Amino acid sequence: MLGFYFEGLRMHQFPYMIGVSIHSAVASLRIKIDLANEVAALIAIGLVSVTVLLAFLYGDTNLDRVKVTGPYEVGHREFRSGTLGSEVSVFYPVDRNHYK
Repeated sequence: MLGFYFEGLRMHQFPYMIGVSIHSAVASLRIKIDLANEVAALIAIGLVSVTVLLAFLYGDTNLDRVKVTGPYEVGHREFRSGTLGSEVSVFYPVDRNHYK
């Protein structure tokens, strides 16, 4: 949940979020039927397993295979700010002719 809060939702987290939502919904209803709780837990465990498998197979999300189209390329600079010492990454559009 912290990764979702700080980094946003990534595609391989969708099964996890669905499983947690189903399990939370059933748990919040306080259903007395043990079978419903067990089924919800099994669904959540299955979807979390899918999330772990996708993260293992494909790793973290990156943009290595994105095809950039249009008249611009992506410029990138990294530097450390003088005031607080924070590391900063800046991405900006660069004309294709100037980029080459």
